Amino acid sequence: MALAIDDILEKDQLPETEFFERDRLNCDLGLKALIDIEEEAAKVNELADKEIQMIEAYRKKELERLDKKTDWISRGLENYIRNSGDKTIYLVHGTMKLRQGRDKIEIENEEEFMKIAKQHDLVRTKPSKDEPDLAAILAYVKKHGRIPTGIKFVPATTNFSYKLNTKGGNNGDGKEELQTES
Repeated sequence: MALAIDDILEKDQLPETEFFERDRLNCDLGLKALIDIEEEAAKVNELADKEIQMIEAYRKKELERLDKKTDWISRGLENYIRNSGDKTIYLVHGTMKLRQGRDKIEIENEEEFMKIAKQHDLVRTKPSKDEPDLAAILAYVKKHGRIPTGIKFVPATTNFSYKLNTKGGNNGDGKEELQTES
């Protein structure tokens, strides 16, 4: 007497030998039951994947909304400190700072630059190799006010940052740095 698949699934608590000793038909029904279980597992995974996608879409939407608020508030704080004339402002909930960055030199065309570099002492010699000395080039630009050919001068920017006091007044990790032009 063969059992239905539902009976097989209900008897999953019985010892394996007691159920499958009976005949080949029960074994075949057992295989069919495995197919049904795999299909049900696939449906569970599909449902879970859809839920995960919905949750990720929600997270993305909410984080974008919060990022917009953060950017708006941060721009307001930056405007305030720039207009105040202060470099650092300490407040109860955090600190706002303006820090001057450094000027930079970028070599756009090294071959063209190297033609004039030695006569202005803008190279350093490593054993068997001449290479641009960025510190000397920057000093040269500041001293003479001219930018050698093949060089790009990137002026310093003033950076705005804030640090939040969280967890009962202790400094937290909430630090964001925004590059702005002075």
